[in-house]
Amino acid sequence: MEIKIGPYEKEDDPTVSRFNQRMQEGGEHYAFSEQFISHMFRRTEHCNLHQELFLAKDERGEVRGGYYFKYQDFVINGKDATIADIQLPLSEGIIDKSYNAIGVQLIQDALQRQRYIFGLGMGGFQYPLPKMFKRIGWFLYLVPFYFYIVHAGAFLRDFEVVRKMKKSSRSKKVLIGFVSAFKILHIAVFFIKIHSFLYTLFRIGKTVKSEPFAEFADFTDTLWEENKAHYSIVAKRDQHVLNTLYPATNPKFHKLKVLKNGACVGWVVMLCTQMEQDKYFGNLKLGTIVDTFCSPQNFRMIVAESVKYLKHLNVDLVISNHSNVSCGKHFRRFGFLKGPSNYIFAISRGFKDFFKDQVDFENSLIMRGDGDGPINL
Repeated sequence: MEIKIGPYEKEDDPTVSRFNQRMQEGGEHYAFSEQFISHMFRRTEHCNLHQELFLAKDERGEVRGGYYFKYQDFVINGKDATIADIQLPLSEGIIDKSYNAIGVQLIQDALQRQRYIFGLGMGGFQYPLPKMFKRIGWFLYLVPFYFYIVHAGAFLRDFEVVRKMKKSSRSKKVLIGFVSAFKILHIAVFFIKIHSFLYTLFRIGKTVKSEPFAEFADFTDTLWEENKAHYSIVAKRDQHVLNTLYPATNPKFHKLKVLKNGACVGWVVMLCTQMEQDKYFGNLKLGTIVDTFCSPQNFRMIVAESVKYLKHLNVDLVISNHSNVSCGKHFRRFGFLKGPSNYIFAISRGFKDFFKDQVDFENSLIMRGDGDGPINL
């Protein structure tokens, strides 16, 4: 079977629609856009952020797979580079084994088009895509997951790890029952909140404030230029990029500017989502710290102001994925717990061009806002 991979053209719309229908009938819930031009990410004079779509077609012109590239400017170890985020590599091999080889062909094609590629998310190392990345020599890292419990009762009822414990061994069921009966977690959360209050009072201080805003402006560019050198791998976060990622027309994004003595020291983008029968978060009201930028030493202010804001929205749980080790310490010092992560950052071997020995992942800045993570919350 001859498979050719090329850009998605306008005339491909009908066969993409047929591909999506076959995948849906086969039980696959992912689907390609049936529009050959990305309306969300389009290159402009001021912003290089844009998306291209590629399709794998058989000799009859029927689509059997494809992938997206989302191009974005990065600073890697002090050097500017345009990186391609590979998104939704999808093959009909998922539902028909005769097309199994297409998955490998898609990755090979992507590597021929770009040397610097990353993938983000992917659900865990047990899934086919990260396994394939590992086989071809990519570097794979787990982006740490942090959570802050606001309402203990809701957490015990709906958080995935707790629900799994209730369904597993008898000893774990007894443990959860004991914790619930004697309100142990409620007491622990009470003391965490006292700790958070004291931490804010003595480590953050009364001179730190925050204010909501709609659009990113000049303060964003100033923060970017002053702080980008702190991170080994970081996507460009100037006002043009950020207004594309988090437009003012989308009300689901909550944005805060964090000020110390009246000067802006950072910003944060958050989500507040009422989950419904979610496989990870059940029916929790979930607060997510999606994206932020500041110096690592000022990150404690971002954490404190974010949690305060999300508490006012009455969330049950605050979560975030953050790759930077220094920033992770501020999560834990505030009262966040570190949980099991399934959020993988995979990068092609070409990234070694930027580093002498090994990739410096611990000093990177990778969050849910990188890749396509926020769309799933």
